[in-house]
Amino acid sequence: MKTNRILTTVILATVLLTACQKSSDSTPAPALTKAQMLVGGQWKIKALTASPAIKIGVLSVTDVLSLYPSCITDNFQTFSADGVYVFDEGTTKCDSSDPQRETGTWKLSADETQVILNMPSNSHEVWELPMLTSTQATTRSQMVVYGTTYTITASLEKVN
Repeated sequence: MKTNRILTTVILATVLLTACQKSSDSTPAPALTKAQMLVGGQWKIKALTASPAIKIGVLSVTDVLSLYPSCITDNFQTFSADGVYVFDEGTTKCDSSDPQRETGTWKLSADETQVILNMPSNSHEVWELPMLTSTQATTRSQMVVYGTTYTITASLEKVN
């Protein structure tokens, strides 16, 4: 009887220990590259700030997004794996004669710290990319207005 109890305990312990071991076949999924994180969804601006504050009359504004009407805040951008960039006006347009979409090209800089956009309207933009995950991004760019250099920071979210 005592031998059966010991044998049962040993068999039970062996089964439990082998059932809890991780399979040596399971390998973790490879980390996504920055390019892979950018593609496959619509990116919308969730916050847009300026530093230093932009002077509008007697006001000093850092929350630039709060100044924009909904016909701008519903816009989104997509990045395709083949290097195509699309800027979409979203569900409402500020000017009905504006095209719904503008298409250009995008690429990452060699060190993957910047997104470089080229649009057919001959605009060329470079966004610094201080933070990027598969669902959120932060971009930063410079803009000079009347001799003052502003740093524009955008927080983006992938919405689908």
